[in-house]
Amino acid sequence: MLDKDSSSIYPVIGSVVTDSVNFGMDSPVEKNLKSSYKKDVLIIEDSAAVSLVIHKFLKNLGYENIYTCTTGRNGVKIFTELAQLSKTPVVFLDYSLPDMTGDEVMEEIFDISPDAKIIIESANEKTDDVIKEILRHGAYEFLEKPIRFENLKNIINVLEKEDNIIEDVPDYSFDKILYK
Repeated sequence: MLDKDSSSIYPVIGSVVTDSVNFGMDSPVEKNLKSSYKKDVLIIEDSAAVSLVIHKFLKNLGYENIYTCTTGRNGVKIFTELAQLSKTPVVFLDYSLPDMTGDEVMEEIFDISPDAKIIIESANEKTDDVIKEILRHGAYEFLEKPIRFENLKNIINVLEKEDNIIEDVPDYSFDKILYK
């Protein structure tokens, strides 16, 4: 079964996971980001420090259902379990994992849910050609390490705006539009 927000995934960090962190999210626009509905998030990252940074930042944005793991295989397993519950989490994926490449993990996730939003994080792949290739393989966005809060916030803003647009679109039948 899924373990959500468990401190056991941070064996070195321990209780720091539950400590409050303020990322300066005090402007009216930024407070608007904290809505009652937030997508689930899956962080697939072998660095506890990077995982913790993303986790705490998302918590401060109002995300509650955050799952983390340190290997690609476990990430695919958790994604599969969430998909079986009719949930499609936003995925933060370390491109260099100990057991699988980012491309392999993306391929398996897209087999489960072709419309998954996967944000690749990497410290190594910084050339434009490599980043373009990662995006061509289906990644939603590329997040360079070390992770900058402003970059992370911008990605989350775009994701939430897209979700809001999709939710606000009336449910029209194309048959009714085409044959009216």
